[in-house]
Amino acid sequence: MVGLLDLLTSRGTVAWQVTGQTETGARLVIDTSGVDSAMRLLISRGFTATRTELPSHVELAHPRHGRIVLLPCSFAADGSATWHGASGPVAVPADRFDALEVVPRRVELEVHVPGVDPTL
Repeated sequence: MVGLLDLLTSRGTVAWQVTGQTETGARLVIDTSGVDSAMRLLISRGFTATRTELPSHVELAHPRHGRIVLLPCSFAADGSATWHGASGPVAVPADRFDALEVVPRRVELEVHVPGVDPTL
């Protein structure tokens, strides 16, 4: 997952892994401006879009690497975000985004999104 996050970041798309992986696979919070780029990148790596329910989420699958769910968010200047969930917008305060230091680089890995359906 860190490799995928690095690859996304190298292409100008910042993503965070949502805490806890579910049976549906890894969940990534991603800026809405980077969704198309992330999807193109994943598809170029053998993923297939299996479920698209924008603006809420996009699910992609790979025969060997499993599934990834992209959760698009709109970020504000203060670092807070709005996730466009199936039931409407969900505000995510900036302090919900946690960073993990991975020497010699900083990789953003986890976010706690209130109200996210763990079955996505």
